[in-house]
Amino acid sequence: MLTERDVERIIFGCGNFGGIGSSPSLRSAGDSEEQATQLLDHARRLGLRRFDTANSYGGGASERILGKWLRTQGASFVQTAQIATKVGNPHGCPPGETPLNARQVAHHLDESLRRLGVERIDLYYIHEFDGVTPLDETLGAMSRAIEAGKIDRFGVSNASLFDLKAVRGSAGDGLAERFESVQNEYNLLATADAEELIS
Repeated sequence: MLTERDVERIIFGCGNFGGIGSSPSLRSAGDSEEQATQLLDHARRLGLRRFDTANSYGGGASERILGKWLRTQGASFVQTAQIATKVGNPHGCPPGETPLNARQVAHHLDESLRRLGVERIDLYYIHEFDGVTPLDETLGAMSRAIEAGKIDRFGVSNASLFDLKAVRGSAGDGLAERFESVQNEYNLLATADAEELIS
């Protein structure tokens, strides 16, 4: 049986809503809106209040579905829920743009806020580093988003130890205080991060 402490640590992933992950070729393979809504209802019945999505999951469908569901849950639930989303997947970026340039980060953040129907993202991830945009430009966009009250904290996903060191080294004091989370794949079949990142 789950304890209250267990429930507080669980984050409900919405990566299958409207597609499987970010791949355009898998958008017809994910959970339908009806299925996703049933899963979210069940998550709430279990006491879950932390939800994770991305601007590119299902081509934006994941955020839309989660946001539509949140709007039916009442203000008191939404105020205590914690929403994490991401920016920087190449499938969410138009041709000719780099996913993490300042213009793209600002644009996609506003789109995520609109789709989710919230005023602030609790945790905003760099989904994956694009290898082209200067890190200072991306971190500058994160700083401006925090100053504007659009995000509370930020994290990185699909990151190497080099990426983490670069973020920690480049983030100013104010931004470094908001750097909270690393979201990488780690399970019994994917243990590559065990020695370098976790230990």
